[in-house]
Amino acid sequence: MLQKKIADKIRKFRKNKGYTLEQLGKLTDLSKGLLSRVENNQVFPPTATSSRIA
Repeated sequence: MLQKKIADKIRKFRKNKGYTLEQLGKLTDLSKGLLSRVENNQVFPPTATSSRIA
């Protein structure tokens, strides 16, 4: 449940900023694929990765 809320918040943040997955990936130095999996609640990122997204 918590993971889903975090995934939804990340997607909402990205969309509110008007970023594509590719743009957010470049800003955070994370892959577009990883960000997609995080947003779709397929993987739960470690704290360090979450901090980079934040």
